[in-house]
Amino acid sequence: MLVPIPVLISGYQDNNGVLVNEGDDSSQWQFVRRFYTHQSVTGTPSYLEYTEINIQLTSRGHIQSPYLRLSYQAIPTNDAQASFVVRYSGGNNAFNIALLVIASVFVTLTAVYAG
Repeated sequence: MLVPIPVLISGYQDNNGVLVNEGDDSSQWQFVRRFYTHQSVTGTPSYLEYTEINIQLTSRGHIQSPYLRLSYQAIPTNDAQASFVVRYSGGNNAFNIALLVIASVFVTLTAVYAG
């Protein structure tokens, strides 16, 4: 099943000229569905400088809807640099469960080899 992934563009301004996609307050963010690797909407040609996929695990072990964060930069006269990041985060509960499973396996293996 294909699911559309929301796109968050850094530096995006609303109709009042306010930067809405800056900071960590996700209630103010405005997502889009389409993006370009090069654009010249503001009159200044720019390229996709930074791409980040955010995947977050909930405390119940479910994956929240991932989103794509993009940042554009004006095209320089010399070489341009671009980066791609995948950010995966989980709650402490998922970490504790993983740690418990790993510790259980090691204790079991130690008991088997010691006996």
